[in-house]
Amino acid sequence: MSRSDTSPVELLAPAGSREALLAALDAGADAVYMGLSSLNARQRAKNFSLHDLSVLCDYLHRRGKKAYLALNVLVKESELPEVRHILKNAAALEIDGVIIQDLGVLSILRQHFPGIPIHGSTQMAVHNHGGVSLLERLGLSRVILARELSLQEIRSIKGRTKLPLEVFVHGAMCFSVSGLCFASSVIGGCSGNRGLCTQPCRRLWHGAHRREYLFSMLDLQALGFINALKEIGIASVKIEGRMKGPDYVKKVVGAYRQAIDGMERAGEAIEDFAREKTDYFLTGRQGDAIKPGASGMAGIRAGVVKESDGETIRLMTEETIHSGDMARIAAGDDCEADLFQIKALAVQNVPVEKAGPRTLCTIQCRGKVPAGSVLYLAGRCVPAGYDKRLKEIYDSSRKRQGRAAPPRGGKGPGAAGRHAHASRRAKAPPLFLVKIDSSGWLPYVKDYDRLVVALDALSPEAMGAVAGKPPGPERIIVDLPPFISEGQISAVKRRVEELFRLGFRRFMLENLGHFGLLPRRGTELYGGPFLYGLNSEALAVLSRLGISAQCASYEDDYLNIKNRARSAGLQEIIALFARPPCFLTRVEQDTPPGAIVRSGPLEAALHRRGEIFVVVGVKPFSIMQHREKLALLSPYGFLVDLSFYEPSRDLWNSVRKAYLEGLPFPGSMKYNFKRELR
Repeated sequence: MSRSDTSPVELLAPAGSREALLAALDAGADAVYMGLSSLNARQRAKNFSLHDLSVLCDYLHRRGKKAYLALNVLVKESELPEVRHILKNAAALEIDGVIIQDLGVLSILRQHFPGIPIHGSTQMAVHNHGGVSLLERLGLSRVILARELSLQEIRSIKGRTKLPLEVFVHGAMCFSVSGLCFASSVIGGCSGNRGLCTQPCRRLWHGAHRREYLFSMLDLQALGFINALKEIGIASVKIEGRMKGPDYVKKVVGAYRQAIDGMERAGEAIEDFAREKTDYFLTGRQGDAIKPGASGMAGIRAGVVKESDGETIRLMTEETIHSGDMARIAAGDDCEADLFQIKALAVQNVPVEKAGPRTLCTIQCRGKVPAGSVLYLAGRCVPAGYDKRLKEIYDSSRKRQGRAAPPRGGKGPGAAGRHAHASRRAKAPPLFLVKIDSSGWLPYVKDYDRLVVALDALSPEAMGAVAGKPPGPERIIVDLPPFISEGQISAVKRRVEELFRLGFRRFMLENLGHFGLLPRRGTELYGGPFLYGLNSEALAVLSRLGISAQCASYEDDYLNIKNRARSAGLQEIIALFARPPCFLTRVEQDTPPGAIVRSGPLEAALHRRGEIFVVVGVKPFSIMQHREKLALLSPYGFLVDLSFYEPSRDLWNSVRKAYLEGLPFPGSMKYNFKRELR
């Protein structure tokens, strides 16, 4: 069967390099997504310049293909001018869509570039129809669903919206729900929400009488589910892999092209250089997504290092190695080492193009590599002819345009429009907010202005007790869980309605899907730390949605909070104390709740909260000694978060003393408060 001219579902391929883009087109992709050198969720990929974007968008459009730009990261206040500059150039190129995570980027697009279609990234953690409905209301053209969904859930969501939906079908997966991972940020300020994840989930973890890869996910493969997704009405199926080479892209895209077109190969496994495969949640199974005893290394084991002199390594091969192949070296527990290209390969000091199995060869590789380290192949060399093709594409573009520079257009909208939403800030003293996730805290916690209580902690008995005596519902803010599955959204809505009937009017929202759960009138809404507002434009969107005060993200830094406070019209709640979440996952765990696990400097404990597991740092984050300085920013209030602690009068007294006296909390860290959030 030959490929039909019109496909019922778009095949969307990754392009982390120019060569990968050509490979995707050769294999039959309908569209590609790519990022610039900054502000995208794969900043470690090769990525593209604005000039590249200009040339390649034209090349794609002349062939009837689409180009999507990934701006799918959270944006700091100081980066807003760069966002405007990028979007002005993208608009001139008639980009087919911009993939976003940040509500501030959405705001800029809607205000100044209304002609650019907006796609909501999987980083927005949209996992139920409520989230899709909210994004449709905000003017998005497409939503990329969270990867933690079954076919049944996807079908249910699609049945409640006319908005085109996109689904990941292949590639590497995060242990945490996308957009809800902070482990890399906790360890060193490199945020997964900003495209700089150092992949701590791939590391070897110790604890609970185990030493295993507890959080390293297998790769997704949904080749056999293409017909089901087409039947549901999914608009686009997406392949992950902007860190992959052209060989991988061509092989994987080709397999899905055949599956979409109904060719005989559909449903077969794909032989690539990646990890073992799983269909993850598509069939509702959860037990086969991790194999803790196996390394999370992606690639084919190709040899063991015998010795290294800092410039080269000598190894005995186990697979054929070509000059130009992509490889990585795993030394000890470093199971996710950086990729490099094999550029100089020799056998008995004679340069060769390839070395077969069981051959002692030498490879150029800078840096001392311990003997016994393992070389993994992550991709074959760039197919012949790609360099020539790329030169022809760029030469042709230069001749047509008369110059190689990208379209001009300055920096986009100026500061006048940027601060139009700012309003006069109230000068009332900051409120003292305390957050708890267990009703066991109620006898101990006192002398606060607002008590933030997790919805799961408000059992029917606790609701009745709180409603009938002080503090009473008027001082309670009900915190909704960051993950509510499609199957549970109706039950949560009923619980919220019951709370409203009992007199609870204040609610803290942690996900875009929460807005549709609440009565339209009579409620006071607060944004939780997972409802991100890292810049003033994002805060303006949240304000228009009815948020009265927004909690700054736990991973934010002081300079960004200060810069944002100068122009934001929405007051913020600043967390002074919390146990920082590392991972929030839907993957079932066999590690006992409360068990301590360790990897390098990070020590964490596992907890179950409703439908998800939370891996939480043991060392608390505390900046209570900076309370007076932060008060100068006129926040709505300060938050002390006691979640994931066992209720204790002594702990409460210690935390309260540190808060009132502005003291450092013993054994705490400052997270990213002083170091820059990268």
